[in-house]
Amino acid sequence: MRKISKILFVLPIFVITNTMFSQTTIQNTDNDSLVKEKLAYIENAFQEMQSNSKVWKYGWYATFSALAISQGTIALTTDNKDLQKGMALGTATSFTGIGGLVTNPLQSIKALKILQRMPANSVEERRIKLEMAEKLVKKSSEREINGKHWKSHATAGAINLAAGMITWLGFEKSIWEGLQTFAISTAIAELQILTQPRKSIKAYKEYQSRFDANAKFSYRKKQQINWFVSASPIGFRLNVSF
Repeated sequence: MRKISKILFVLPIFVITNTMFSQTTIQNTDNDSLVKEKLAYIENAFQEMQSNSKVWKYGWYATFSALAISQGTIALTTDNKDLQKGMALGTATSFTGIGGLVTNPLQSIKALKILQRMPANSVEERRIKLEMAEKLVKKSSEREINGKHWKSHATAGAINLAAGMITWLGFEKSIWEGLQTFAISTAIAELQILTQPRKSIKAYKEYQSRFDANAKFSYRKKQQINWFVSASPIGFRLNVSF
């Protein structure tokens, strides 16, 4: 009787414990499945961005490099002192343009490399990787939004206007040469701004919509200041967005 009593006492505890363990296992499996789905979505999104991002990045690298090489060659070979000074300045500012691409790069290319290096062999590793992936897609979205913010256009216009004024008044050139400086600098600045990729913005919005129906798209909680420098054949610009 005592043995039977012990069995009857232990059996319910075993059943309850086993049931709780099974439920926990199922819940953990479900959670891990969702983590895998989220990770796959973000990694695929970054993979799809690579072509567009690399064309923009290396296209502008090639543009500024070609300007630097051609202007530097002219500066070293010409006997015209005024032309030599102008080309030397152009060479320096073209290198400044390359510096702007280095100091404020697109995040999508680097983000994919970071995620590919992170292990995802266990539940905990996948959880950590997802946290990083969410931060990266948000940061990449912020970079693209800030790069095309209206303040970037306004700042570029103001600086290019100042460059035109310096050409006209500071270098004692004609007003038409000052306007030409402003127009060419603005055209190059706007082309660089307007051709920047926007796929991270779309990916971040769709990620929130798909996995968190209650989320509202927001790319920053506090005011940030972002800046980058780029150049044209006739001058340079400093973009600042708040």
